[in-house]
Amino acid sequence: MSPEIFLKRPVVEGNRWRLDCVLKRKAQQGVKIFVMLYKEVELALGINSEYSKRTLMHLHPNIKPVRYVAPNGAKTKNPAFVQLEDTGVMRHPDHVSSSVYLWAHHEKIVVVDQSVAFVGGIDLAYGRWDDREHRLTDVGSVTRAAAVDQEKSHMPNSPQGASGLHGPPTNGKSPRSPDSEDLPKLKGAAHTRRARFSLYRHLHRRHLSDSISSVDSTEDKTGSLRSLQTGVGELMGDTRFWHGKDYCNFVYKDWIQLEKPFDDFIDRYTTPRMPWHDIASVVHGKAARDVARHFIQRWNFTKIMKPKYRSLSYPFLLPKSHATANELRYQVPDCINTKVQILRSAADWSAGIKYHEESIHNAYIQVIAKSKHFIYIENQFFISCADNKQVHNKIGDAIIERIIRAYKYVWVR
Repeated sequence: MSPEIFLKRPVVEGNRWRLDCVLKRKAQQGVKIFVMLYKEVELALGINSEYSKRTLMHLHPNIKPVRYVAPNGAKTKNPAFVQLEDTGVMRHPDHVSSSVYLWAHHEKIVVVDQSVAFVGGIDLAYGRWDDREHRLTDVGSVTRAAAVDQEKSHMPNSPQGASGLHGPPTNGKSPRSPDSEDLPKLKGAAHTRRARFSLYRHLHRRHLSDSISSVDSTEDKTGSLRSLQTGVGELMGDTRFWHGKDYCNFVYKDWIQLEKPFDDFIDRYTTPRMPWHDIASVVHGKAARDVARHFIQRWNFTKIMKPKYRSLSYPFLLPKSHATANELRYQVPDCINTKVQILRSAADWSAGIKYHEESIHNAYIQVIAKSKHFIYIENQFFISCADNKQVHNKIGDAIIERIIRAYKYVWVR
């Protein structure tokens, strides 16, 4: 987890949407934040979770991180947030008692009020933010435009008065407010596929909300954005999307000095960044309750297992009832109603349960066995050795059995 990453790009409102600032702002509003971090083997993985934990704990009393480390060295919990009775941040497991260090168990979830849960493969970490353009370089700089007329002189084909948002021009000039001399304009010659961003809140604080319309509505046929009257200065060119350690290429070089988040560690003028492509999902209602219960079970188990977390400053968490799961105060836009089931991997070392749960593994096998035409598998870590008795993953066996069954069916027919 990288506390200093920006959740919205490009950065046009200072640190407002930086992760640590967002968490601090919500903590100041009374939200209780609980974070579980994977406690890595430092020689094998240089993610410096101790720095992340220390940074979060210094933000506000309502934030206390926890690093999670399993006895067998499995990677478990990445950041998860639940609003409950108190706060905490923990790291787990401890690797000293085990000789297994390189096994990775990925889990990335964010839960809000036990009503909305984000589940997927995207870490709140450096290098993860990306868009469909998957840029290989990010060396753009921001410069101030000398004047609006100078800007227009470089766009002779642009319609007259296209830089205004106050309506059609009058006598070739856009209407000006009394304070227009003190209100610089944001200039963006962006391509249509460039990530759109909103300045409404920023303008609202300067009593300019009436002068702004949707960014989408200001996009003309040439793909450029009209000028918006803002208070952030007159900007020309491209702003950087990835700042400091966020500009990375983990194939070329691993992260170093994570305690200096805004210092580059690779030369962005000679080394391309490594794009990131991953998926995530969001669920509401009872499914979100199940994700929350999974986190709560892991949290409470870690509190019991690690003596330093047994104090009252790290509370036990309580799950909410399923009876109220459908009482949603808010919902992520563009979601659809469907039936879902939460699957997980859990065992004695991760959740304190006597019999391990492998519902993800079982679901893989069941789907493969019931396949009719094709099987498509995309997986970063596909471990399934036929002759290795130490690997209990049966996915490879299930694929072979399905192929043999299909072969016999063809011959019988």
